[in-house]
Amino acid sequence: MNLSRIRNLFAALVLLLSAANAHALQVQDMTLISPINGQPFTTVGIPAEQATGEALVDMGYDDDGCRHSSGIAEYSYYVATCPYSYFSALTAEWDSTSGRFLGGIPPEIKAWVDKEFNSEWQTDFNRSFQSAQSMARNHGQPPVDRKDFVMSQQSIPIEKRYRYALKCYEKRGARPAAIAKTALMGAWALRAFVNVPIGHQQLDGGYEEVNDKVMRHVKEGESFSLAKWLPVYKQIFEEGGLTNEGSLIAGLTYFALELRNGDLTVSRKVLDTLGERFTKMPQNNNARPLLQGLVRERKRMLDEYVGFLTIATDNFIAAIQNEEFTRDDLLNKVLVVGEGLRRTGREAQAIDWYLALSQMIETQPRLRDEIRQQGKAPASDANGAVQMGWMADQKLAQLTKAGVVHPGTIAGPHKGLLNAILFDGLGKPEYVNPAWRPSTGGNQQDCVFMLDLVGKSVLDFNFRLGAWPMTLGELWERHILKDRNRVNRFYDPVKGSPFLYAAPKQSLESVPAKTIIVATQEPIPTNQGDVYFAFLANMKIEWASHPLKPGEVFEK
Repeated sequence: MNLSRIRNLFAALVLLLSAANAHALQVQDMTLISPINGQPFTTVGIPAEQATGEALVDMGYDDDGCRHSSGIAEYSYYVATCPYSYFSALTAEWDSTSGRFLGGIPPEIKAWVDKEFNSEWQTDFNRSFQSAQSMARNHGQPPVDRKDFVMSQQSIPIEKRYRYALKCYEKRGARPAAIAKTALMGAWALRAFVNVPIGHQQLDGGYEEVNDKVMRHVKEGESFSLAKWLPVYKQIFEEGGLTNEGSLIAGLTYFALELRNGDLTVSRKVLDTLGERFTKMPQNNNARPLLQGLVRERKRMLDEYVGFLTIATDNFIAAIQNEEFTRDDLLNKVLVVGEGLRRTGREAQAIDWYLALSQMIETQPRLRDEIRQQGKAPASDANGAVQMGWMADQKLAQLTKAGVVHPGTIAGPHKGLLNAILFDGLGKPEYVNPAWRPSTGGNQQDCVFMLDLVGKSVLDFNFRLGAWPMTLGELWERHILKDRNRVNRFYDPVKGSPFLYAAPKQSLESVPAKTIIVATQEPIPTNQGDVYFAFLANMKIEWASHPLKPGEVFEK
């Protein structure tokens, strides 16, 4: 029997005829320019046109949105690390054509990068260089020139790349939402990675042994289902009667599927069980070091995974508190937080977030109750908000059945925040946070920067949507200006007064070039004295000593 074919069957968890024609995910080399020293380096990325599609999800979605493929784990390719300095960021921060970093890195950040990462970079560089030298020598090739040697992206573990990216984003002052999304992708990268089978010749017998049991459950034409295969591998692993290699294959697959399911306790227990078994193997067993090493590696990756997911969850909560998400975004973020809390062992807190999601008016609680009373489930084409509410209902039932102690009403440390979502309209432009105050004490440059950004966003709104926003808050609500905190929630950063705006009465093409679009309400101190600033339709900032009114033509 062809053992490589066995591994392929196992890798896809017996992907069947329905998925046989799915296109493989393609990757391509990308040449990026280091923002630290200006030198080029090569990484591997996924073409934009393949960012979605069947190829990415032939192994399904997890409840928090993580996609799985029987081939390449996509999240491994969304972050890049400069091999000269270990500066790291999402590949989206580099221009896809020129390879240049979008936006400069200040000198103080460059100095910090050198201080923060230099020691570890030196160690890793020396190790990689020695490895390259040995490989060249073994293949009869000329020795590698040290001054020309560049570490490959593949030589830098994916968890290290995401860990460094998070450090860099934090130092660069990224908002919690950006930190959260990056950390979540790091967690997903590891979750997807451990679900890809290990290729090693010593494990071929284990694959054959387990595959014989797996094939008994195959039904022609079905697609992958976590709900089906998780209990199958649980049974295979717990029944025993397997060789050490077979136990490893069954156990690591069960562990990986349980990680997708979200039970951290069971995931750890599986690895502990494997570790205990292999510790009892004779010292002279040739397979012992390999099996123990693979279990240790999975334990280390599990710790990294929990760390990433904890950072993501806590920063999503902070971002919601900072009102960084619109109401439309909140539905998904509340679900992601609930899942993150559950998957990091904070089940009681997770129940609070599931309760909130199930009660949000957008999820139509009454409709879901009617569907439930009919013994049905929402149709596959049902409103996405209803689907998320239904998922929250299921999670609540599962956690209650598992014996998680909870009073049944929102009562944990996030009670105030969740009540603001449910009853006060948090996430809507008109929501008033009693604890928020606009920043003040800025200078002329700060004011001009914000006025310019807001004014250009108003024009962009009209260009994209063919109409003027009725309020500045609509720029944020309609995702034209994604971070309203960056512009002090449309208040000037000097006096803390709201910017003035009135929707022009003419179309974008008909508005006179010097029409005032946005203006300061209060005079701003400058070298010319206290003046009023305005953003005009011609995208210029002008000032005057007298108050300026949006909609009027600017006159000095």
